[in-house]
Amino acid sequence: MRSALSPGAMTGSERVELFRDAIARDVAPMRITVDAPDRFTARATQTALGPVRLAAFRYSSLRSHRTPTLIRRSDPESYHLALVVDGSMQMTLDGSDGHGTTLSRGDWVLFDTSHPFRYETVARADRPTRVTILQLPRHEVPLAQDRLDRLLGQRLPGDTGLGRVLRDYLSSAAAESGSCTPCDLDHLGGAALDLAGAFLAHHLDGPAPPRRTVRARSLLRHVDAYIDLNLGDPRLNPATVAAAHGMSLRSLYLMFEERGEGVASLIRRRRLERCHAELIAGGPAPGIGAVATRWGFTSAGAFSRAFRARYGVSPREHRETHRPPAGGAP
Repeated sequence: MRSALSPGAMTGSERVELFRDAIARDVAPMRITVDAPDRFTARATQTALGPVRLAAFRYSSLRSHRTPTLIRRSDPESYHLALVVDGSMQMTLDGSDGHGTTLSRGDWVLFDTSHPFRYETVARADRPTRVTILQLPRHEVPLAQDRLDRLLGQRLPGDTGLGRVLRDYLSSAAAESGSCTPCDLDHLGGAALDLAGAFLAHHLDGPAPPRRTVRARSLLRHVDAYIDLNLGDPRLNPATVAAAHGMSLRSLYLMFEERGEGVASLIRRRRLERCHAELIAGGPAPGIGAVATRWGFTSAGAFSRAFRARYGVSPREHRETHRPPAGGAP
């Protein structure tokens, strides 16, 4: 468990900056503003549970915005299932016509690091807002992304049923994690994934996703890591992934089936995401062909068509629109 406490000896602006760093590290980079920094206090703790992480925050009133610019700079590609333990908050997804969701004690809300959102809390001096966040890597969640996106920003009651079971389980897991072995923590994280998946499926009016064994979950993580490490190899495809892990193509396809995204589609998406980020990174303007080749594309035309199909603009338009000016900050 890691804990970050805002020391009283710091100035208000230093405490805000320390908390902003904790949020960037444990959730995702966000733009955080505080009206009264001299009175701002915060605390953050994090517990690693195998494939997932559990973060607990306590803080004074603030406003936070996960902006499109910050998403382009850094995206951990994860879902976050947040529980309001005490206090209240208002969450708004960018592009939702300004209609936010009011969340109170006991409510869950799902958001992800790839969609812009805002949230605001107003806390009393003697009663800071408390939020617990279960961080789920996108590739670990056994539900299709297009289905999960329907739940983003919605209030999910947590005072009964699976919502309450998940709340109590995570509280116990965090409290006892210090006396657990790494293998124990992996089991705890797997159970948290299963419970979270069942909870989200319940609100999608669908069946609970199939449970994965610890071995299957570990194998899937190895496959994901292998794909990420070899995106620049143009020979990377489902057959080479299966061969590298001593499994049949059919077994590989079945393992990915519950995600709602095939292996080839995953490889193409991750390559495009790396190109998308590199084209607008700081430094000298990169050549589009060189970027495409570096991330495994063998045809400039195929890369350009795939990029436009995913992002709605050509690679050149994306680079010219979003790159920072020469010598300037993004």
